[in-house]
Amino acid sequence: MRFPFELTASRVIQGRKDPSRHFTIVEGLITLPDNKRVFMEALLPDRQHFVPGQYAVEVALDIDRNRRLTAFVRALHPVQQKAAA
Repeated sequence: MRFPFELTASRVIQGRKDPSRHFTIVEGLITLPDNKRVFMEALLPDRQHFVPGQYAVEVALDIDRNRRLTAFVRALHPVQQKAAA
């Protein structure tokens, strides 16, 4: 599933158990199918660089072994802004 996402901040953190691993945390506002905008924070693998702006976020929904609904961010794709007329 793809949703519009307005990225406001991102940062890279180091793994606690394995300091050689790095993760990227992204924060922003996601627009849900009913047009409600809510705050979202996601942990992405590896060191990635993002700048604030408009993105399309790919979210995969799954049910874990404890029958809980989980959502994983698979990718962030920059959205091309239309040129001003």
